[in-house]
Amino acid sequence: MQKTELEPIEYETVTLKIPKKVMKLLRDTDYLGETAEKYLEREIVDVVRADIEGGECFTPTPSQLVKQYDLNPVFKEILDMTVR
Repeated sequence: MQKTELEPIEYETVTLKIPKKVMKLLRDTDYLGETAEKYLEREIVDVVRADIEGGECFTPTPSQLVKQYDLNPVFKEILDMTVR
């Protein structure tokens, strides 16, 4: 099976308030070789994906949400998984 080229993901910059001690821990430790920013990005995207798959947090069905917002390419690139 041939692998298809994914479209680049568009990003939006947001400001989050994270406790300084948590950020220090993330910057001082090497979690899977990720930067603190990459770790937070992956974790936030993964929580959104899990909430969609759980189906309890959003009114539309999980598949409707994923299709409407074209989220599978994001989940695939950042988490190496998709939502059905």
